[in-house]
Amino acid sequence: MTPSSNLPRRGFLTRLAAGAAALGAAALPRRAAAERLVRVSTGDPDQWLDGLTGKHRQIYDVLSPDKAGDGLGFARNFLNANNDGYGLADADVNAVVSFRHLAFAMGLNDAMWAKYHLGQITGFNDAGTGKPAVRNVNAGSPDDARKSSASLAALHSRGAVFTVCGMAMAFFAGKAAEAAGTTADAVHADFRANFVPGAIEVVAGVIAVNRAQEHGLSYVYVG
Repeated sequence: MTPSSNLPRRGFLTRLAAGAAALGAAALPRRAAAERLVRVSTGDPDQWLDGLTGKHRQIYDVLSPDKAGDGLGFARNFLNANNDGYGLADADVNAVVSFRHLAFAMGLNDAMWAKYHLGQITGFNDAGTGKPAVRNVNAGSPDDARKSSASLAALHSRGAVFTVCGMAMAFFAGKAAEAAGTTADAVHADFRANFVPGAIEVVAGVIAVNRAQEHGLSYVYVG
């Protein structure tokens, strides 16, 4: 029996998924390994886990934008240590970074940070300016594939997956809508259309880390 065969497949999750119909809205990855990992089905919120078939698998639980760099750095180190210390390829391991609570915004691209002032909403300052961030400071350039890099782009090119908490995204869509003079539904739809490559929406971040551990991933709390 495979680890994924133990995952619960309950009808109420399907109904919840109908309210989060944009699972898998991430752009197509550059590499086949990453493409396999982010392919999901709107009919099953947990199907993203089925692509995590590496021998060694780990999830990093990030709640705060301030700690996102640490979580991404841990994921890079996990990949590199398996490469260099054990002779394993990136395809042999799975690194998942969970962005939940205030950190949900790290799964969104620069356009969303600027348009909805996400730095101000989440209380996160750009170290380069000392002001509320108007860009995703961890995004990296789209062609960043350096082994030394912990950018979202570099980790995505190596097959990493980034989960984005659907509950947090919906809550903060309401906050952003108030400031932008629009509706929460409109902002929520905008968020869903502007994930960083490799990011997927999950029903809730707490569900993602739970299901990941049930699927056999080891868990690292980042904060």
